[in-house]
Amino acid sequence: MKPSIETIDFHGIEALRLNGPKGSSAVISKLGGQVLSWITPDGREHLYLSEKAVFDGSVAIRGGVPVCFPQFSGLGELPKH
Repeated sequence: MKPSIETIDFHGIEALRLNGPKGSSAVISKLGGQVLSWITPDGREHLYLSEKAVFDGSVAIRGGVPVCFPQFSGLGELPKH
């Protein structure tokens, strides 16, 4: 399998799926750049997403790996991460 990147719908939000050459994959939300899934070649998911996660942009997604750049929480002029 060749490495690839594809745009997907992930729980109603636009995301990128990165597919590795040996079967690994990662899903990154375009809404905030949050890593939502990391699956290794053995098929195991390594990131947790809460069943209470909201995917409409009104709040941060509960779980995964949030990217807190260029600011964190209410520190700065941009919306919270």
